[in-house]
Amino acid sequence: MSENISKELLINITREVYYFELDRKEKIIQRLNYNTTIFIVLSGASFYFLNDLIKLKWHLNTSVVSIVFLFFFLLTILSLLISFFYLARGITGFKYSFLPVADDIIKDVGKIKTYSENIVKIQKDYGLSKKIIKQKYNFVGERDKFDDYILSKYQESSTNNSKNNDFRDEKLSKSIRFLIYTFFFLILSSFPYISLKYNIQKEKVKMSNEQQEPEDSGQPEDSGQDDSQNINDLNLPDVDEPILSPNRLVKESRNPKSFLDDKIASDNTASDSSSNE
Repeated sequence: MSENISKELLINITREVYYFELDRKEKIIQRLNYNTTIFIVLSGASFYFLNDLIKLKWHLNTSVVSIVFLFFFLLTILSLLISFFYLARGITGFKYSFLPVADDIIKDVGKIKTYSENIVKIQKDYGLSKKIIKQKYNFVGERDKFDDYILSKYQESSTNNSKNNDFRDEKLSKSIRFLIYTFFFLILSSFPYISLKYNIQKEKVKMSNEQQEPEDSGQPEDSGQDDSQNINDLNLPDVDEPILSPNRLVKESRNPKSFLDDKIASDNTASDSSSNE
């Protein structure tokens, strides 16, 4: 009885491990998709940096900005390649083990049943005890044989899947680590990249302005002795300057004092006439 319980516990444990590793496999696939997406984004950003500078006709020189950009950009590419290496190791080359399909399980159950019937027949024909049958054929009963079959399938599948998941998990962890390094180096290379792009565009604008400066229009300049000589050689007639009208000045006919005296006299006359009335 204790042996059956022990085997039943083993079956339950291996079954839990089997489904745990299958669930873990799905989570690893999700991580793989995330890593692939991040890898594509960082690769696109790195390619954009390089392609943009090539379009601007950037040439490597010994300036500090160019050297700093090249240093961090090479570290970015190196980290990206190492990440791709680990990412590729975690994608392909894995075979997961699963329980047999239902038809195969039924066939195996039939084989186990036939085997059990043969053992029982031998036991009856030769009058053998169960102890001898167990020592000779390692057979206790049909149910016990089926439990061994299920236990072996769970054990084989869970062990294989666990090894695959451990290996893939390790490679994906290293891949995401180098993707983080790539992102860090890409951020550092973006600062000299912006400076390089600004300097290149500034130089282009300067060269464009120099090429678009106005050329000689053919008109004589307004300074120098040559102009005076040219005017004297023309023998132009003299023209008198026009006499313009001066500003108009208006003088008052009365000063303020005489006007005040007249005002007082008129007021006195008006007051005398009113009193006579």
